[in-house]
Amino acid sequence: PSSAVPLPWATRSIRWRQSHERPSSVLFLVSRQERLAAIGHEITSPLATLLARTKGGDETVQYNLRRMHNAIEGMLDAASVEDGIQNQQIVCEPIDLADFLRRLVENSKDLMAGVEYDGPPSGVVCSIDEFYFETVVHHLLNNAVRYRTEGTSITIRLSVDEVKRDALVEVCNDGPVIPADRLKSIFQYRTSDSQDPRSRGLGLYAARSYLIAMRSTIAAENRDNGVAFVMLMPLA
Repeated sequence: PSSAVPLPWATRSIRWRQSHERPSSVLFLVSRQERLAAIGHEITSPLATLLARTKGGDETVQYNLRRMHNAIEGMLDAASVEDGIQNQQIVCEPIDLADFLRRLVENSKDLMAGVEYDGPPSGVVCSIDEFYFETVVHHLLNNAVRYRTEGTSITIRLSVDEVKRDALVEVCNDGPVIPADRLKSIFQYRTSDSQDPRSRGLGLYAARSYLIAMRSTIAAENRDNGVAFVMLMPLA
């Protein structure tokens, strides 16, 4: 039997449709971007008002409002959630990491019980973006609080490798260990064991992305009684 041969105009029509039709994944991405843009717009307007009205007042309030504003701007500028994290503007400058971590732990005690700092009081200088490094530490602390054994402490430990010229920052908690085959994959986007359908596994992914931009690394390690997230940061 002879096979049907499509007419030239029909072939052109099929090719035109194939080249112009959007796959469902693209349509979903556009829809998500539009929703994010709408949500961001509704938040930025009152947030700008709050920033203006609290200017010159409580610095802690101003600082947290700026954090919210920067996060929303990143969301609006992003082509996707992943790009939103990777395209943040990281500006590094020499910071005394020991003093920074010591103060961060002191300021966190009202929000998170049982967080301790173990390290020198000052004198460990690294080139970091203070704002985004604090975001990294908060992501790791939130993770530690979620998995630690009830009643145990969380330790932020700082040490220095003078030979390799690195600062070693560890966030340690007692609790269940991470399966060996997930020690690396937990830093990937959308990796989460949360039962909350809204959870996208962004915390550890964001932490790793920010640290890479600061020329630093992070790894998860199982310890005798729990887990440690270990960051290597070059000394300034």
